[in-house]
Order: sequence, then C-alpha cells, then structure tokens
Amino acid sequence: MTILLTIVSLFFVPALYFIWQDIKTRTPTNKKIVTDNKVPIPTPIKPTNKIQNPKSKIQNPIYQGDILEELAKTNLHILFGVMSGGGKSTSMKVIIKKIHQLNSSARFYIVDPKTTDWLGLQLYDDTVFYLSGEVLEQLIQLKTITERIFNLLDNRIKSCQQLLLSGEELPAPENDVYLIIDEWYSLYDSLKKLPPKIKAEYDLQSISLHINTIIAKGREHKVHVFLVSQTHLATETGISTAMRRSIALVGQGRLTAEGDGGYASIEGIINDSNVFKDSQKRNKLMKTLRSAIEVNENNLPIILTTMGKPRIGLLPDLSEIHGYKIKDYLLVEDLC
Repeated sequence: MTILLTIVSLFFVPALYFIWQDIKTRTPTNKKIVTDNKVPIPTPIKPTNKIQNPKSKIQNPIYQGDILEELAKTNLHILFGVMSGGGKSTSMKVIIKKIHQLNSSARFYIVDPKTTDWLGLQLYDDTVFYLSGEVLEQLIQLKTITERIFNLLDNRIKSCQQLLLSGEELPAPENDVYLIIDEWYSLYDSLKKLPPKIKAEYDLQSISLHINTIIAKGREHKVHVFLVSQTHLATETGISTAMRRSIALVGQGRLTAEGDGGYASIEGIINDSNVFKDSQKRNKLMKTLRSAIEVNENNLPIILTTMGKPRIGLLPDLSEIHGYKIKDYLLVEDLC
C-alpha cells in the first residue's frame, strides 16, 4: 500500500501542477486584446491656436539708424566713393556739423580744388584751402597742406614716445584733427599723369605717402582723413590695400528729379570682391539696395557704409542744407 501511494505521488502531483499552469495562462486579463486584425487608431494631435508666420521673423534689411551720425562718431578714416551729383558735399556738411556738435575743439583742414561749398567756414584760422591755378600749382599747394598734417601727426607721435621713454604718464588726448580732401580722385589722377621728372622735382609723390601714413598711424593720435572721391578703387585713389582696415568705405547715390545720377558707386563697392570676399554677402547687400530703391518714392539719397557691419540706409531730405554756406549751416540747430 505504501509503495502504491509513493508511485501515485511521483506521477500524479507533477501532472496536476502542469495542468494548473496551463489553465493560468489561458485566463483573461485586464489588458485590451486586438481582435480581427484591426489596428487601433491613434488619438489625433490637436493643432495649436497660434500659427507662426515664417515671414514675421524677417527683419527689414534697410538700416534705420543715422549713418551720418555714426560716421561723425567713428575714429576710422573715411573714403567717400560717390559719383558727381550723389550728394557727397551735402553729406559732408552734415558730418562736419555733427562732429562739431560732439566735439567743439575739433579742427578741420578742408581742401577743395573746384567749388566754393565751404565758403564761410571761419571757425578756425586756415580751415578751408581752395586750390587755384594750373594742375601743377594745385598739387604743390596740396603737398604743402598734407605735409602740414603729416608733421602735426609726427610731432604727436614723437611727443608720446619721449614721454614713454622717460616713464612719464601720457597727457590727455589732444583735440581731433580732420583732413578733408574733396575731389581726391581728380587730384590723384592728375598726380599719376605728371611726368616722373616733374614729380621728383617737386617731391609730389610724398602726397600719397603722407596720406597713407596718416591713415596707418593717425587714429591712435586723433588725426583723421576723409577722402571724397568718385571711386573707392585702390588703383584710382592711391590707398594701399593694407590700409583698408582703417578706412570706412562709403557709397552714396540718388536720382534727381531730372533722372540724373544713380547708384553705380554703391554697386561698385558691393560687387568688389576685395571689399566683400563672400559672394553671399555681396548678393544680400545687392538685394537690400534693390529694396531701398523700390521703397524710395521721394528719391532720397541712399547710402552704404562698410563701417562695422555693412549696412544700407536712406538719408533724410537734405536739399535745404545744400544751399547753406557751411558757417551759417553750423549755426542752424534744427536741420539734422
């Protein structure tokens, strides 16, 4: 009997265990079971009420700031590449006034071979120099003026060097000096065409040397050069490529009521790969120029500057300023 019970327990108990496990696996659970091969449909995502307009993030490419005031505040030298009729003389009057407002002790040396735009500027002695006579006489006068500013800078440099060598503290910065040469393109072109013998006899080649030296060393000693030309090209202005980092290029253009003028000066700077090596940047600036032309219903002057981040903007109506003599204009407070 004992043997029989032992045999039954060895075979019957394991059999009951396996039967119980099989029943357990077949028992329904709380989980949802997909039947009939139907895939459950996901709950749709509701769109947000606020839909972003991709164009809303695009900023107006036309610069809204006061470029002329920024040029007045900069310690960079400036090369105006502006075609005749582009309004460069008027813009220079505005810049000079703004400089004078910011720093009444600033001194100006203005050289002009043709017009009388600067008549009346008598704030200081020997401020405006009108070049007269034949081409050679004009260049000799120009050499005298550039040499004067060059010597002024040289004296400032030597004075600082002597103080540094003696261990003394440098004095407070001296007043700013601005050498402004109008019609520089014409003057430099005449200089290039002179026979080498004539240039050597009167040492006229020193004109370019003086100007490039002032550009290279003048900023540190508050001596500045503004060249007003019809082009920005180094070959036509005598400004070495190495000096370009110290110069803010400015292009300006406008269309007159008669349909004269244009924006060739601005386009020339934009398309110059020596100024803007990145073709994408050139294309972007050209699009900005086109946008400025399209919205410029009143034919206001359009200006480009490479100072800092290149930008293009519209100038206000400066036609009233054009008729002012510079001395009278400096006394008018509500025009700019």
